[in-house]
Amino acid sequence: MKILGANRMGVLCLGLFFACVPPVLSQRTIELMSSDIDRVEIKGLPPTKTQHRATISFHVSDSARDRAKSAGQSLPETLSASIEGNSVDFKLSADQSFYSAEIGAPRRLPLDKPTSFTHKDSGTVKGTGPAANPNFSIEFGPCAKGCKSIIFHHPCLVCITKISW
Repeated sequence: MKILGANRMGVLCLGLFFACVPPVLSQRTIELMSSDIDRVEIKGLPPTKTQHRATISFHVSDSARDRAKSAGQSLPETLSASIEGNSVDFKLSADQSFYSAEIGAPRRLPLDKPTSFTHKDSGTVKGTGPAANPNFSIEFGPCAKGCKSIIFHHPCLVCITKISW
């Protein structure tokens, strides 16, 4: 007995699998390390009806981009990080200079200029920029054991234990 819906679903799933996988299989990427991220930037986004939003970006160091270029490889399309205990997937920008994701924010932030934080493996860093009041800081810490991307299952590269807005 043929189940038409099952055949269609199999073709659909197979088609989606191959549509998503070839960039990963055909394009070699370098492995990033925490030290390849040299700064973090937070910039406001227009708020929705229910919440304030911000873009958080991890800037890729020049040495990491040079390492990829000299090896004839590229940077990974995604990066996983932990933000206050939650695993977040970041997407690589078109110019391969930073990874970004959207997060909720407790207050409205400037839309035009980001607040920058120097990346460290641990410790608190004060921000510099238009929204950088004396209390705006990021605390970096070690990643929890087993911290990884929910979607891609990559291990977390950077862990921010607290954002003091």
